Amino acid sequence: PWGGQTKALGTNPWSIAAPAGRRGVAVMDIANTAVARGKIYLAAERGEDLPAGWAADENGVPTMDAAQAVRGLIATSRPDQIFHLAAQSLPGVSWADPEGTYRANINGTVNLLEAVRAAGIAPSIIVAGSSSIYRQRPDGSPIREDDPVGPSSPYAVSKLAEEHLARVYAQKYGMRVIAVRPFFL
Repeated sequence: PWGGQTKALGTNPWSIAAPAGRRGVAVMDIANTAVARGKIYLAAERGEDLPAGWAADENGVPTMDAAQAVRGLIATSRPDQIFHLAAQSLPGVSWADPEGTYRANINGTVNLLEAVRAAGIAPSIIVAGSSSIYRQRPDGSPIREDDPVGPSSPYAVSKLAEEHLARVYAQKYGMRVIAVRPFFL
């Protein structure tokens, strides 16, 4: 676990939660391949137990279930801001394991949005998309934000699906969601 003497399943467990002054609590959901909620899925698929106390449900009971762990984090921290960066983030890995990529990225986003809804809170949620959702221009010129989308990997499809889920939850439940599409420089 993050900060522990013995590493298990990687680093970066769930997130960082910190006081945010007059705005309450800020939770930053930080992850990359097979960390954060992806580690819970990976452990479950491998039949491995999570380290004791690494993830807990709303009642503080240790769990390996990703949805319960997210609900527990959100219910106990009641954040005002969430930066949802967790993902299986490698296009190459998405070709080797498209189902795992969809499970981590799409189901993980649903778990987060449902946890926020169940907690009855209204945080600002930043959902990290990806520039990989865009179709490459035939002339190789730089992509613009208003270019048509055309995902070219299971990873890119999953990131576009996350954006659509965020939009649907914002429309249906009035959630304050902002989707961003970072580019590599």
